[in-house]
Amino acid sequence: MFPGRIISWFGDVPWPPGSPDLTAPDYFLWGYLKSKVYCNKPHNTMQLKENIQNEIRAIDVGLLQRVMMSFQHRLQECVECHGGYLKM
Repeated sequence: MFPGRIISWFGDVPWPPGSPDLTAPDYFLWGYLKSKVYCNKPHNTMQLKENIQNEIRAIDVGLLQRVMMSFQHRLQECVECHGGYLKM
């Protein structure tokens, strides 16, 4: 349906196997939220949901922009390395 545009297991653009370097926004966001959401040790599901909602609202736009710039930089490095290992 989206030739050359969708990365997937069965598409024409293969999914890179287990590469955290290519999933920086997702990889960063969940770790960041987890550290914030559990800092006051929620005692029930309602508190957990409230913490998640509050922390998502509190994410700084500048932080997300920096994460996305880093992600774009990593993608460019991946292109330059022809899909090989990235420099750390």
